[in-house]
Amino acid sequence: MNPVEEQRVVSALQALTGGLVVTQEDTIKSYEQVTSRLQPPSPRRRIAAAALVAAAAIVAVVVVRDVVADDTAAPPPADSRESTPADALRAALTPDVFSQSDDQFLRGTTPANADLEGLWMSREPHGGFALLMDAEGNYVGPSPSDRLLAGTYSLKGETLTWHMADDGGCARHNSLVHHTSPWLAAIAEDGSLRLRYANVGTSTCSVGDEHEVWDRLGPGATPLGDFLRDSIPALEWRQSTALPPRGLMYSPETGRMVEVLARGRYRHYDSTLALDPAEATDVGRLDGSRDRVDVTCRGGGTSGTLEQAVIPAVADITPPLTAYRFTPEGGGCADGIGAATVWVVLATYI
Repeated sequence: MNPVEEQRVVSALQALTGGLVVTQEDTIKSYEQVTSRLQPPSPRRRIAAAALVAAAAIVAVVVVRDVVADDTAAPPPADSRESTPADALRAALTPDVFSQSDDQFLRGTTPANADLEGLWMSREPHGGFALLMDAEGNYVGPSPSDRLLAGTYSLKGETLTWHMADDGGCARHNSLVHHTSPWLAAIAEDGSLRLRYANVGTSTCSVGDEHEVWDRLGPGATPLGDFLRDSIPALEWRQSTALPPRGLMYSPETGRMVEVLARGRYRHYDSTLALDPAEATDVGRLDGSRDRVDVTCRGGGTSGTLEQAVIPAVADITPPLTAYRFTPEGGGCADGIGAATVWVVLATYI
């Protein structure tokens, strides 16, 4: 398992457990419990089932006959279920993309550098990873400081090539510094970036082995950004028992980003176009206990309460995502992490 795969597993476990620590022993125990339950159910009595089916068929014939005879019967009620943010996201994005043929998968327009700039999130089943790109041909992921992936990219026709830099953790781990990785690329009708590995075999230092789909979060309005923002009102909040994990958080209400670093340090960015830690607009530290969180920043500091909730997964699109809400008691740090806004954890770093 390479570092990118390990990072995706950690992200999924932390989202599902609300940030609790999951040990290897917990994972093994859970696996044994699940496998022990995957036993075939006891057989049912076929005679009784057949009798029930026969009775149901008789009732159905009577009902159909009565309905046909009555031309004035009222039509069945329309589906009155209120549409949810998840419904809107599923409607906006093409479903089952990984089951498509290569021609269908890469159907779209040839990307230009301007089409790639911003913050992107990998689509399930490779969810739990963030990538930042700019129009000058630079990329980093999952965040400006935690550079598991880093380097430059180039576009030539329908081919996007990653050029791995020496400050990318995965490239160093796999002795791939200055290695190039070519992918066929297209911007699909739903706005997603589709990538298919152009070489034979599987790719190293990538989110997917041969196929990847990336959905943009910002800048600007996007289906995924709208989904996160519109999911906030229905979240069930509870007091957080721990500070946010090390990783990248995004505010769907403001379009800003926060990196949580080691020992509670953080960097705040005003936009999704920041790839360099030097572009942080605020820095400080988070410190707290079960009942209270203290935040320092360039403007001073503030205190308040921290709550967390989980945005449910959307099948084949997003994993469950942990959200944090900080409610300040004072006015310090009001323009940064201390603002009364919701932060969604996009990716956590090992």
